[in-house]
Amino acid sequence: MRLLMPYRFFARSMKGGIEQSSFTILREMLPALEAAIIIAEPERLEIIRKHLEDKSNAIYQAFPRNPYSIFRGRFQNKGEEKYWGYFNRKQLPALIEKYQATHCLYYFTRFQSPPKIKIPLFGIIRDLWWHGMPASAELKSREDKALKEWLEAAQQLFAISDKTVSEVRALFPEDAGKIVAIPHGTYMPQQLENLPNGNGKPDTTIFYYPAQFKANKNHITLLKAALLLAKDNLDFSITLSGQESEQLVGDAILADHRMEECRQFYHQNKNLLTNRIVVKGYCSRQEVEKCYKNCSAVILPTLYEGFGLPLTESLSRGKHVICNDLDVFQEQTKRYDCAEFVHFFPGNNVSALAKLMREFILKPFSEIPAQVLQEKLSRWTWEHTAKTYIERMQS
Repeated sequence: MRLLMPYRFFARSMKGGIEQSSFTILREMLPALEAAIIIAEPERLEIIRKHLEDKSNAIYQAFPRNPYSIFRGRFQNKGEEKYWGYFNRKQLPALIEKYQATHCLYYFTRFQSPPKIKIPLFGIIRDLWWHGMPASAELKSREDKALKEWLEAAQQLFAISDKTVSEVRALFPEDAGKIVAIPHGTYMPQQLENLPNGNGKPDTTIFYYPAQFKANKNHITLLKAALLLAKDNLDFSITLSGQESEQLVGDAILADHRMEECRQFYHQNKNLLTNRIVVKGYCSRQEVEKCYKNCSAVILPTLYEGFGLPLTESLSRGKHVICNDLDVFQEQTKRYDCAEFVHFFPGNNVSALAKLMREFILKPFSEIPAQVLQEKLSRWTWEHTAKTYIERMQS
């Protein structure tokens, strides 16, 4: 298989977990490919090359120059639409011919129209957040229309969870056969041995929440639970990392009223929260690994996820997880048979979250034995994920 992968980068949506999982899947697929032709902006190509360790069967091709990138606002939007339309019609077929590509895979299908090409087209669907979170009727209609276009154009679309497959099939039952689930995987503990060391066992309880500062991530419930524990003078801290998380402690008023409510709550209770909330903002992968190693447990209060990668990341690093009772988290818990290490609470229930945190502070969960992790996590790894992608595209 000579797999062509156009990789447009949308920082607001992809920076962090989505991009990391894309790199991981590609790296695991490479040994089974004759060639991987990666098309991206020059700066992203360098990042991808670094993550792939410059494998010999990876071919790097920059997107043709976009003359509209110098514009801003309405003119840029119209120009971008014109440029990518031309790319899909003319330049992408030419690149397919140049590199003799046999299959085409889009890691991210939102914000871009499917191309009409002569080789099998595939795409990855991350979630249908516009149905899982508050959104206008106009936005829902626009996103549904875009998804329908992909369903009609692609030979098959891959969802990263069974829940997303169910959502797509409920919307478009006539296309039920076009969408299948290929869950993300995880690394085995021994594959993580060369990652950065933490600071040793902490003297205080450290909870960690890696998440972009967005409404669906539900930081407000975590802050309210933290306030309850702080009023009881319990010894703990919460580390927050993720794109724009620094806005929580900043002074700038936020346009999104939900995030502004969260920011105001922090500042109104700053006297009790300032020493307990540690905000790191967007972190490199190395820094994220240090946060995992330094923490006592991971908390995931998020209200909506397409998969929720931090759950398996936490387990593979031997950490217990306190999380919202989401279908996608339940899927992962069942897949790895690890219910004793995942502690659920109803997403907006502040007292239930505070209760679990309090129990952990007063009597920490026992560490997950390495041999138990080995047995459970080996059931579905990134290698299984990559192998399934290739099998599906070849079938």
